[in-house]
Amino acid sequence: MLLLLEEHIQVLYERYLLGSSTAGALLNTGWFNNTIQVYGEKRPAEMKTDDAPFYLAVNNVKSGSCKPWFKKAPVGLNKLNTLMKTMALKTGLGPQRQKNCDSNFSQQ
Repeated sequence: MLLLLEEHIQVLYERYLLGSSTAGALLNTGWFNNTIQVYGEKRPAEMKTDDAPFYLAVNNVKSGSCKPWFKKAPVGLNKLNTLMKTMALKTGLGPQRQKNCDSNFSQQ
């Protein structure tokens, strides 16, 4: 697992990859703060080593369960490739929404 030290995070800010200096930096910062930190806190202790995979498979447990959220195994490539598509479909922002957005861009 990639371990980011405070010094590494500072470099990201100094190089304007994190912060609010650009839209990209702001997006990176939101993602970093809301994903990486929480994800790191929820990982099983034995999966916080340098040789552990970064993306861990989801352990489908019910809310309030004592079981860990993640399995001690990497996420499959197919799962990673379909994450955004699955979220879009589950929220109703699937293919029809995308077509509407595309047609709006082409009219500008």
